[in-house]
Amino acid sequence: MLRMVVCLIAGVLLGAAPAGAQNCAGSFPTTLANGTNADATQVMANFTYLLNCINNLPTPSAAATTSSPRQTVSAGPVTTAGLPNFLPASSGSLSITMQNVTAAAPLAVTAANNNDSTTGGQKDQIGVTTSNLSWSSLAASTTNYLYVTVASNGTLTTGATTLAPVYQWGGTPGTANGQFTFNIGEMKGYLGNGSVAAQAYAVVVGEAVTSGSAVTSAVGYAYNGRYDSGWAATLPPAATPASRSHNIGIQPGRAEFIAECTTANLGFAVGDQLRWGSFYGDDASTNVPNSLYTGRLTVGVTPGSSGAWKAINRTNGAQGTLTGASWKYKMVADRGW
Repeated sequence: MLRMVVCLIAGVLLGAAPAGAQNCAGSFPTTLANGTNADATQVMANFTYLLNCINNLPTPSAAATTSSPRQTVSAGPVTTAGLPNFLPASSGSLSITMQNVTAAAPLAVTAANNNDSTTGGQKDQIGVTTSNLSWSSLAASTTNYLYVTVASNGTLTTGATTLAPVYQWGGTPGTANGQFTFNIGEMKGYLGNGSVAAQAYAVVVGEAVTSGSAVTSAVGYAYNGRYDSGWAATLPPAATPASRSHNIGIQPGRAEFIAECTTANLGFAVGDQLRWGSFYGDDASTNVPNSLYTGRLTVGVTPGSSGAWKAINRTNGAQGTLTGASWKYKMVADRGW
């Protein structure tokens, strides 16, 4: 009976943790054979071997784990619209301090460093703070790019540079002091020191524009490189640009304008949606495409000077003009990687 119990327990332990077996060198101290009586000392030696094997299994670091998206401000305090709310709009000095960061709303970032050459796993370091960090001694009369570096234990240290971060699919990182470069293709960040650009677990989290003595405006970058403006009633009038601040921090790889029918119109039912390619305008002489444009921090649309929102009737295929008040709209953007 004892032999059976020992074999069953050993089988369960080994079967439940196959990863553990590959981290254990050698074999059991004693091989128990059928038809022989098990000695308690031998049995306990085998159990001790199993215990040590399991206790010595590697455990993942809290600051290095799998994450998606990578290289981003991952989460933090938000407005009622769900947008980042961890930086004040301005500051009365050449310093700026986070706001609203608490244990209930921690600020988390993910810094990427390629993938492990043995396991293939993501080599990301995740950092988090539950207190409001500060950036001091910012450069005057310019744009300061605010970043944090992530230590191996997940703690964050602030830094700032006047050099705009570079996000490129590949190429040589800039070596200028304070130049952050992220190579998207290899998922790896570099920070220049004036002579070389070493790998760095750093994440640019926002920017602050300064005057000679104060921060005149500041934005925290969009979480996970994504933005959704939320719905606004009534399509923008003719010749009237409408824009939103996506605050992704780089030109978005994708942007979209979405209109949703709220009152049946031009053959469309309530709840039907139209995407950007469905619309065109009129400049009083000919039909022209409406413009959807993006910037590093903004996304917007400019409808035609007349007949602003033309589309094809859903039911008969005829050209028609949408009734602006019968629709609501929103803009979305993401960095695309």
